[in-house]
Amino acid sequence: MSNELQLLENVELKLAMCNTDAQLEKTINTFLPPVLLKLASTQEASKRKVMEILSHINKRVKTNPSIKLPFESLLNQLTDEKVTAFVKNFTLIYLEMSVQRMEGEEIAKHLPDFLRGISGRPQQQRIILLHIVLPVLKKWKMDHAEQLRARKEIFNFGENDVPVILAFFLDVMLYQPRSARDEEEEPTFPGLSALAVEEVTNKGKVQWGLATLRDAKLGILNFILNPIFTDSERLPLLIVGVCDPNDQVVSASEDGMRRWTGNIDYENVATIRSLYKLHLGSKPTAKLGGKDGRSQAPNPVKIRVIQYLSKSIAATNMVAQMVQVIFDGIYGESTNLKLQRSALSFLQWCARMSKAENIGPVAPVIIQGLLKYINNTTEAQGYDSESIKGYAYVACGLVAKKVPKVGLSDTHMLSLFFDNLEQEQKNIKTYVQDALSSMIEIYVDISTESPIYEEVQQIILKAVQKHDAPSRYMALKYANAIYPFSCVFARYICLLGSSTSIAKLEVKEESARGLLPFVRNKSGLVENVEVVPASELPRFSELVHYIHQNRPGQEYSLNSKTPVIRGYPVEVYSEVLSFLRMVFILEANPTTILLDDYVGDKVDNGMAEDPVVMSNFKQLLFDMWTEGNDKETIEYWLQFVEQGLDPTLKDSILLATSAKCLLEVISLGPSSISTLFKERLNFFKSLSISDKLDARILMSHIFGIIASNPSVPEETIASMLSEFCDILEMPEGKQQYAGGDIDHRHGALLAIGYLVGRCHYRERTLSNDVLVRCANNVVKYLEGAPGSSFYLLANAACQALAEMGRTRLLPFPAEKSKDDSMDVGMTVDQVIEKLASLVKTCKDTKTQEKAVLALGHLSIPLATEALRPLSDAIVQALYSTADTKQVELAFASGEAWSVIAFGWEAQSMQKYKDVSDMPVLASIQAPTLDFQSIIEKIIKVYVASDRSWYRKAACIWLLSILKFGKDQAIVKKNLGLIHASFSRLLADRDDFTQEVASKGLGLVYEYGDAKIKEDMLYSLVGTFTEGRTIQAQSVTDNTVLFEEGALGESPDGNSITTYKELCSLASELNQPDLIYKFMNLANHNAMWTSRRGAAFGFQNLMALAEKEMEPYLPRLIPKLYRYQFDPNPRVNQTMKSIWRSLVKDNQKTVDVYFNEIMEDQLVGLGNRQWRIREASCAAITDLVQGRQLTQIEPYLERLWQMCFRALDDIKDSVRQAATATCRSLTKLTVHYCDPTTVAMADGLKVMDIVMPFLLQKGVVSDAEDVQKFSLDAVLKVCKTGASLLKKYVPELIDTLLQSLSSLEPQSMNYLSFHVDKYNISQEQLDNARLSGAKNSPMMEGIEHCVQQIDEQVMEELTPRILHIIRKGTGLPTKAGCARFIVTLVMNRRAVFTPFADT
Repeated sequence: MSNELQLLENVELKLAMCNTDAQLEKTINTFLPPVLLKLASTQEASKRKVMEILSHINKRVKTNPSIKLPFESLLNQLTDEKVTAFVKNFTLIYLEMSVQRMEGEEIAKHLPDFLRGISGRPQQQRIILLHIVLPVLKKWKMDHAEQLRARKEIFNFGENDVPVILAFFLDVMLYQPRSARDEEEEPTFPGLSALAVEEVTNKGKVQWGLATLRDAKLGILNFILNPIFTDSERLPLLIVGVCDPNDQVVSASEDGMRRWTGNIDYENVATIRSLYKLHLGSKPTAKLGGKDGRSQAPNPVKIRVIQYLSKSIAATNMVAQMVQVIFDGIYGESTNLKLQRSALSFLQWCARMSKAENIGPVAPVIIQGLLKYINNTTEAQGYDSESIKGYAYVACGLVAKKVPKVGLSDTHMLSLFFDNLEQEQKNIKTYVQDALSSMIEIYVDISTESPIYEEVQQIILKAVQKHDAPSRYMALKYANAIYPFSCVFARYICLLGSSTSIAKLEVKEESARGLLPFVRNKSGLVENVEVVPASELPRFSELVHYIHQNRPGQEYSLNSKTPVIRGYPVEVYSEVLSFLRMVFILEANPTTILLDDYVGDKVDNGMAEDPVVMSNFKQLLFDMWTEGNDKETIEYWLQFVEQGLDPTLKDSILLATSAKCLLEVISLGPSSISTLFKERLNFFKSLSISDKLDARILMSHIFGIIASNPSVPEETIASMLSEFCDILEMPEGKQQYAGGDIDHRHGALLAIGYLVGRCHYRERTLSNDVLVRCANNVVKYLEGAPGSSFYLLANAACQALAEMGRTRLLPFPAEKSKDDSMDVGMTVDQVIEKLASLVKTCKDTKTQEKAVLALGHLSIPLATEALRPLSDAIVQALYSTADTKQVELAFASGEAWSVIAFGWEAQSMQKYKDVSDMPVLASIQAPTLDFQSIIEKIIKVYVASDRSWYRKAACIWLLSILKFGKDQAIVKKNLGLIHASFSRLLADRDDFTQEVASKGLGLVYEYGDAKIKEDMLYSLVGTFTEGRTIQAQSVTDNTVLFEEGALGESPDGNSITTYKELCSLASELNQPDLIYKFMNLANHNAMWTSRRGAAFGFQNLMALAEKEMEPYLPRLIPKLYRYQFDPNPRVNQTMKSIWRSLVKDNQKTVDVYFNEIMEDQLVGLGNRQWRIREASCAAITDLVQGRQLTQIEPYLERLWQMCFRALDDIKDSVRQAATATCRSLTKLTVHYCDPTTVAMADGLKVMDIVMPFLLQKGVVSDAEDVQKFSLDAVLKVCKTGASLLKKYVPELIDTLLQSLSSLEPQSMNYLSFHVDKYNISQEQLDNARLSGAKNSPMMEGIEHCVQQIDEQVMEELTPRILHIIRKGTGLPTKAGCARFIVTLVMNRRAVFTPFADT
């Protein structure tokens, strides 16, 4: 017998001789581990003996659970690498038996031993060990500090240990026991494989009840929610836990989600793959007999997984899994509404974030699947169904946007979406619009050679004609986005979209936007450009031919709520004419009219007033009419216009638009055009007395041009004039014509004026009797009882007289005979008197203006010396207009002055040359009036007047003379005088006078020679930058220093306005020296207004002299920047306007001049004038936003210093502005002291600048506001500063602890001395103070600093804390110090311990 066998038999004998449980337990504890080791023996007899011994032990132990087995020895033997696997298997059996006889807490202590190296164990051992630890995980505990190092030092996990452990835990989390109802069905375990189920149940040995499974899952959560595992590792388990049926598991998982998933890297491929695997399961492999094939996760888990996949870009580029998840969500057997919505939401994320090359190959499959779903889901009921179908539409649009070839290969999807936009339910239409909006980009600038080019146009054309607001809106959006403004088709779509059959505001706005010139980028979005290039305009001829060849569909016309022309509703037809007219005029003026936001007004004003615009239009019209191809364009255009001249349509806007278009063509075109309309003379005559005012005014003008054509016989003209005279001579209320009495008289007056005037233009001979009759009938309407009817007729009479007397003297004697012996009837002198009287007494401004212009025009034929008295009468009448104080009238009289001075040479007269052949001009004599004396009088009497309305009128007159007499010798001769006058008026107190003077200076600059330009630049820049006054007005007794009511009233109730009243007020107060203060105040106001005046002038100069201004920019830009924030609204609005005109690229300019601007604002913060200080505060608030650290860093300390100074300003409004600035600075400082947003080195730089200043000068300041902002900034930096704070922690904590007392409310100190008076005890007061200290923001800041305390900081901090403990004053400080020490002990014990004894 071998020695080994002998020993085993001795052990067997000892076991057999054990009579008590205690003896047996002791013997087993001693011999069981060594006996198990003998299983590795090479002798078969020994092995058999071991098996006999183990059998003996089993029989006695299994039935007696009180006997404990040697846990420690067995565990050590299991973990011993030298022990064979065979022995370990048996060891594990008894270890498992031992565990069942122990307390959970005791087992939990050995958790690291069970799990260490578990991935290297055989599968069966691994499962047993994991089942051993599962029940005790809930009781596992470890100190936080140890947890931080446990993974590597305590558990010492191998590379694969964690994945193995967490995979098993995940299976347990997914496992749900079968209920009684499931017994009949085939067992299914979502998310698990058959192999996983075997492992979780330990091949059926473990029967999981609801309570034990719940405890196991809570134990798993307890174990994984600590620093041992990463956020990414625990994410799948938490996702499953959140979806568990048990509330406790869900609650613990949700808490874990909130606290332990903040650092997940969603771009980590392994993390995303684990989520995809959890969702999709896996296919079985032949290796394990197909038992490892995992089923898909349950739907709640899928929804959660998708939620996290939708945060990852990496997930979007794993195309195979992504497509599987999406189609499983949409079409899966077990899918539901929530899962469908999640899947489609995930698809939208993928379409936005994936790479085109990755999603491209599967895009057609995805689109096909989505369209199938859309087509199959015909009736979506309820919010969920509707939103899911909507998501499908949006996803289609996004995929097509990402992979354009899907949409460009054919138009099936585009056509389907536009059709469905009309047919879908109301709530889904929004989604279809979103989808179509997403797809716009792929069709931008689609090539004309593309196979779908025509199809896209047909889809858009069809949609815009539908009686459906969303369809029309999207069609307009597509037209404006995918085609340039020059595309004729797109403009045609916008014209169709202007129909009022759909009253939606968005449709109107989109249509209107497409009819104003714009530039769009490659994405189809309108770019914000100041001026649109003329090359963006469509060709007028192409537009006309396109509209001539195309008509809307029948359904579109039938849906119209208004009458139809050529298939177009009248409002659309009116829009067509307006747009064509605008393009025609702009094509003629590619450089004269800038295409900006106000181009429509510029076109109208240019054709009404600007001779250059009219001349260019006239030239283009002439060229087109004389060339074969383009002549057809004009003929079509005239056809369009003529069709709009249909009074039966009863649309006044269309009638006026058509008339305007026709007037421009026949007045500026060749006379052969007007000949075309000779046959319709009676039609135009009837319209000239129409009941529509605008139509009457335009039609009478057209009628005058056509009827005066040489091809019309003189007898016909005389007959028509006679008819009009009959209307005027007929007693009121007895006209034979249908319609209003006043309307017919008004039309007759205008028709007579235009017809007679155009006959004079063409030197047609009319009998004197007819002319006299006409003139008498017109003149009698210059007088009458005031009222709207009189004003209307008087206005027309003035216009008619101007037309008749512009080229020939009126058919009256010049003056009455001196002896009154002979009654000569009406005279020209009397007509002038009547017009002058009308100017003075009429209450209607427009009539006054017409009368003034009539006076000016009547002066043209008065060029002879014999008629000088009449000219003098007109001049005096014009002078008298200054007393009316009306700006509009001053402009009219200014134009009249230019006519008197230059006659038909004046630029203002060019608009009256409305027939191509005007032989009469050759016979008109040039003006002979001495206009030099008039200019001198205007300057000496009116510019120098102490009456503000005289100065304003004179300023407008000079501007008009300058503008309308550009190349005239007398203007050039007086340029210096005019410049001096404008310079003087630039400092006027009236805003409008300043503006007019500035415009005048702009013109002087344009017309002047080099010396004048140099002088102007010098004086204006000096005024603007240094405050030099420009020829300030002298103060006299009648000088108005303040606007009425600006300073209140004097004792007798009169407004304080003049120098004399200021003197008397000072005398009444017995304080004569007050007059100087008033004078200073007036001078101060004058200075500011002078600067604003300089600004207006400067604005005009900038447009003319940008190059000359470049050397001044470094001085001007900083001041201009500040003036934009001036507290005076008028000043800042003016300065903003100048800034916009001077600065083309705001961001770039501020970047270039940043240092100069910042220096200027910092100096401004210390200026003695409160306005500059306030403006500088507001400017800095704007300037610092969004700035880079490199720009701000050099100024940061000075900014804080000067802003704190402003925060303590004497002026309330400055303090308010400084408060806003300090808020911005605080926000900026906190941002740059956050290590998560800036580099550590940059953060340290800012901290070194700001923290010493705030702690040493801010928090300890005497100014309450400064203290408050300093403390606020410091506390915010404490929250975000983290490791950047370390250097300043000692000083921070010291300052904050001291401030607990220094910033305590003064009421507390007061109460401490008067507790008896207010019936409170000292204890109550102390408790209140302690509570205040505990909850104060300073304590919160201190607690933020605690985490940054290490040995080095503690060494520096200790003396400061000891000093506060020994010598600190104030209960809050001492209490705060005690609380800080407690916090330090609890959170930083290791750091604190070496200093505890001090």
